Amino acid sequence: EIGTEIELSANELFEIHLESNPTTGYAWGMSAMTTPDLVSMASKTYVGPDSDLVGAAGTDIFVFTAGGRGSGVLRLEYVRSFEDSAIPERVAEFIIRIEGAEWPLPHGTVPPTSTAEVSE
Repeated sequence: EIGTEIELSANELFEIHLESNPTTGYAWGMSAMTTPDLVSMASKTYVGPDSDLVGAAGTDIFVFTAGGRGSGVLRLEYVRSFEDSAIPERVAEFIIRIEGAEWPLPHGTVPPTSTAEVSE
């Protein structure tokens, strides 16, 4: 869901579950648009479908660790990494607030940008 708000303590672990189907060539990964130092990915696990149907979707389970006090957006993108354009098929954005940090940011505050690569 876009805009779901998650309130955390510093260094708290949390999970995000997203429907995924690797047989399509798509995979979820953390976007370079994610606010830097907000969270770090501890692990990513794929759990297959409960169905025997060919092509049924499973679930990607991400475990993240919250950074220090701050707020921003965690953006996950469902992309085919082998395509040149890598335009996301789906996007999941979460507003992260750590230690009660304010969101949206106070007027005039510019969020830092990141040049991190999308993780898989």
